[in-house]
Amino acid sequence: MRKLFGRSRETLPIPGQIDLFGNIWGDTSLPRAGTPAGGGATPPAPDEALAGSIPEEKPDRKARPKRKDIFSNMETEKVIIPLSDDELTCQICGSRMKVIGEEMAREEFRITPMQVTRVQYFRQTAACPECREEYGVFAFVNSEAPPALIDHSMASPSAVAYVVHQKITNAMTYYRMEMEMESRGVPLGRETMAAWVIACALNILRPLYDILLGEALRRLVLHVDETWGQVLHEEVRPATSKSYIWLLVTGEDGLPTISIYHYAPTRGHEIPEFLFKDYDGYFHTDKYGGYGCLEEHLTRCLCWAHGRRKWLEAMPASIRNRDRTGLKAGDLTPAEIGFLYCEKILLIDKKLKGLPPGEKQTRRLEEEKTGSRFFLGMAGRRGSPSREQAGKGSELFFRFQRKVRELPERWEVLTNKHSGKNVF
Repeated sequence: MRKLFGRSRETLPIPGQIDLFGNIWGDTSLPRAGTPAGGGATPPAPDEALAGSIPEEKPDRKARPKRKDIFSNMETEKVIIPLSDDELTCQICGSRMKVIGEEMAREEFRITPMQVTRVQYFRQTAACPECREEYGVFAFVNSEAPPALIDHSMASPSAVAYVVHQKITNAMTYYRMEMEMESRGVPLGRETMAAWVIACALNILRPLYDILLGEALRRLVLHVDETWGQVLHEEVRPATSKSYIWLLVTGEDGLPTISIYHYAPTRGHEIPEFLFKDYDGYFHTDKYGGYGCLEEHLTRCLCWAHGRRKWLEAMPASIRNRDRTGLKAGDLTPAEIGFLYCEKILLIDKKLKGLPPGEKQTRRLEEEKTGSRFFLGMAGRRGSPSREQAGKGSELFFRFQRKVRELPERWEVLTNKHSGKNVF
């Protein structure tokens, strides 16, 4: 039920989770990593910096733009309000006054609605009268017309750019664009606009797509995700069958971000094998098994946010949202410990946001070291969640611990949010 109707955000408010960490790291009744529960070994020392330096997470708020920011990228039109003849007549002596200056009374910004214009290209034709009179030869020449964007089509670059922007950037459906065109007196059908976008994508933008894909595959880190949809009028496939859009996004490497969308009729492993056959960098994905075929020639990195969700799903429903303020580690289930550990790591990562490349990863590994030993020490405790659910969370965790130490200094991202937030 939670998967169907629950919240989809990865940030899950758990009452008391920040206060709880101070108790966890300082609880001396916990076993050391690698020591069976109840073995009497001394637990790791509490990490004071970790427990006390993470502020309570607050939602990020976008600052309201100031007036100077609103007008910073606009062209300025200056409107002079002239004085009338009566106003230029001096009220004291009646002589004509001279304008000595001006001051700004107010400012506003104007929006010019979209204008639709019919443009007809006429070629000039010229004939040589001398050749006709002397030789009886008709010599003609015609001016060269600019090539059409799409052969035998009325589409212009500005019209197609408008349709692509509304469809892709603003997520406006074709039938809504059709209604807007009709309101402006242009009965342009949705099928026509869709055909424009497809033709330009295949014939004009494909070379750019190939260049960007090649550049993305040369980057150190890639974030990858996929989502399904239904496509009409596909050959030999019913309209109700699932098709997939695969998304590639480059990592935070200081270079311009590249996002690549690739359509495929299937979600099988042959798609990532084809796309990434020449890639040998770091591959950030979720736990979908179709990516496993790539692990022989590249390093696969999993998502901490997905691991946190699996630990949450492993908790019994009765304790999932309970208030954990003041609880000791002995009162928690392993699933709760796994969830809170992942939450702690993500909070550390958020606190270190903005640090130079290399420094962020070094400090993150230093701050989470004690928590890692503590978490491993909880492996054999009582009240374990079901094998199926806990297995997902624990497998993700142990792969995280290995992969995060294999990554180079320039890699800074723990989650796959770069691809997830771009999947439509």
